[in-house]
Amino acid sequence: MKGISTIAIAIIVIIVIAIVAAAAYFIISSHHTPTTTNTTPITLTVVTFSGTSANFIQYAGELFHQLHPNVQVQVVQYPFSQYISKELTALEAHSSQYDIIGFTSTSALSVAPYLLPLNQSDFNFSDIIYPQEDFGGLYYNVSTGKTEIIGIAYETAVYLMAYNMTVFNNQTLAEEFEQEYHMNFSPITYKNWTVVLDVDEFLTSHHITKYGFLIDDHVAHGIIDAFPAVFGWYYFRDSSINLGNPSGIPNYNIMFEGKILPGYNYPLPSFNSTSGVEALMTYRELVNYEPNPSQIQISYDNLPEFFSQAAGAFLFTSQLSYINNSQDVLLAPLPGESVQCVINVIYFINKFL
Repeated sequence: MKGISTIAIAIIVIIVIAIVAAAAYFIISSHHTPTTTNTTPITLTVVTFSGTSANFIQYAGELFHQLHPNVQVQVVQYPFSQYISKELTALEAHSSQYDIIGFTSTSALSVAPYLLPLNQSDFNFSDIIYPQEDFGGLYYNVSTGKTEIIGIAYETAVYLMAYNMTVFNNQTLAEEFEQEYHMNFSPITYKNWTVVLDVDEFLTSHHITKYGFLIDDHVAHGIIDAFPAVFGWYYFRDSSINLGNPSGIPNYNIMFEGKILPGYNYPLPSFNSTSGVEALMTYRELVNYEPNPSQIQISYDNLPEFFSQAAGAFLFTSQLSYINNSQDVLLAPLPGESVQCVINVIYFINKFL
């Protein structure tokens, strides 16, 4: 519990940094002189996706209010599959209804044009965890050729494999699978996505589980998170698209080539390639072992509901708290120990304020 508490305190500090940045922006941009105490009531409206993270931000906002009574923090929450479209509707209209914008690494490029870059001379960046910033907080501005800070990461949720301990600790099933497929049954040993598909086929065809490994396929936001998790395995191994940079350019990440080619001022898409097509075919096969997407689409919000009927799921660590009987859930990295799809929840300031 001591380690968890320490982490929680650190996260609170980072969240407060984001709120402090926004508050500082309002104060710096006001007409008060530096020697005058600003007592004008201020309400900061944060928009993000619903769940424990949003509740935690509200809690951090209340802590900030205790230190600065004239500042109220209001958190507006939308379901994960809707929040980006809600944000973009407001931002594209140049609306100032949201002060601080929540987004993830996979949606960073969509909201980046509407965010105010941080001036590093105005703020103390000593507490910022820069490796996290690569996944959404940093933005390579193709117009200026410079990297800008457009967000502050307060939470990193790694995309990984969660699996049913009861199923995979069954020695009889393990021996049967290994005799039939000549591969190890344990998820921690999976070297590629082919093994996952073989396990899906084995468990569903033998009616051991109703579904294979679940993976997001929701058209609104699920695909943009799940496909990179699959594609990452291919990207890492294909030098013709990663160009010697298997992590990709900060914020563009693996969905774009690892370097900017001569004659261009932006990276080219990487998924429009042989590896991209192979990853898409693999993704389609994975979806075949879960509910028919024409009837039910698996999403960030409903995946935990189906977990008990499945072999396991590819999910974010932030979803684990929603799974019933989580004590029976074990974790493994993505096949091939890939960690290409990492999500960072980022908060930053609407430029239209």
